[in-house]
Amino acid sequence: MRDVWRAALWGLHAAYEGVHPNQDVDGHPDARSGQDICGGFFLVPWILKGDLDYFAKGLHLCHYSSNSFCEHCAAFAGDNVDWRWNNFRSDARWMLHSYTTPEWRAKHPNLHWLFVTFPFLNQHNVEGDELHIVFLGVVQCTLGSVLWLLCHRCLPGRPADNLAEVWAFIADFYRSHHTSTQVSNLRLSQFEPRDGTPYPKLKGKAAEAKDLVEPVLAAWEHFRNDDTYEYEQVRRMLTSQFEAQNLISDHGSDIFLPPGQARSYFKSVLDFLQSYSILANKADSDGDRLWSMTPKFHWYYHLAQRAKYLSPRVSACWRDEAFVGHIKHIVSSAVNGTSMEQVPCVVADKMRWAIHFMDMDIVE
Repeated sequence: MRDVWRAALWGLHAAYEGVHPNQDVDGHPDARSGQDICGGFFLVPWILKGDLDYFAKGLHLCHYSSNSFCEHCAAFAGDNVDWRWNNFRSDARWMLHSYTTPEWRAKHPNLHWLFVTFPFLNQHNVEGDELHIVFLGVVQCTLGSVLWLLCHRCLPGRPADNLAEVWAFIADFYRSHHTSTQVSNLRLSQFEPRDGTPYPKLKGKAAEAKDLVEPVLAAWEHFRNDDTYEYEQVRRMLTSQFEAQNLISDHGSDIFLPPGQARSYFKSVLDFLQSYSILANKADSDGDRLWSMTPKFHWYYHLAQRAKYLSPRVSACWRDEAFVGHIKHIVSSAVNGTSMEQVPCVVADKMRWAIHFMDMDIVE
């Protein structure tokens, strides 16, 4: 990876300077030295985005399973409740102590080459990813527990029969509200605990989970059973999450959220996290395997906290994941009859042709 990053950083630094460097990526003199690259403009690396695996393995940041995994604050996994990362009470000590840049750099004595090449980059440029943190993490855990409760506690029949009733309600909700991304079907195996996943968690795509929050909220209200569980707490939690999603989607194309919207988004997320924590603590005291709390919940807090500086939709990986899907199709068309070492060259050539034709408006 050192060689890969050496080439990537050579290109990024040239774009940052706005002119061709004195040497090419291999250290040979470059005849284009000093020539303008893009008409007087230059590129400043600003957002470092990706999933938590990439942050840990690609950028050498803290691993999400470590005791002190947060890049933004001093929260940790320990016995001191005030500093515990999953304590979302408003008086939690970690909420009042965000890292300064010197403190953050002291936490990482062997920084990745990216932070060495561009010394102005630091923890403030590390942006959480809405796609993986919220919809492939927090929301899937939330919906998994709610669906489990609907099928095992709220309705009187067998779980499979209860799910059929819940699914019929959700499908009707999809039709009447013209929901854009719909789950094709719901089975118990899609959210019930399995080996290695002791807590309920919904399986599926991020967009499906995102657009399932509203119908599950409606189902929870429709199949109301106050005597079975914390009905009102679950309702508040789902309502807060739905409000948070709408606040971002209403400004999906904006780089910056209006100040009022950013404050409302943070409040909705904090309300969600506090309600979820109450439910998780109650489940622990009752001996229920519900409401899994993972480090993504802590990242969700910072995603909302930092929304006043940058819309979470800007740092999300929706388009990046779609790009990976397109690349898979191109690679599949390039491998037949091509030696493995030549595949990247063929893929790059096909990509150049694709971009060429897109620029000519020949293909959509």
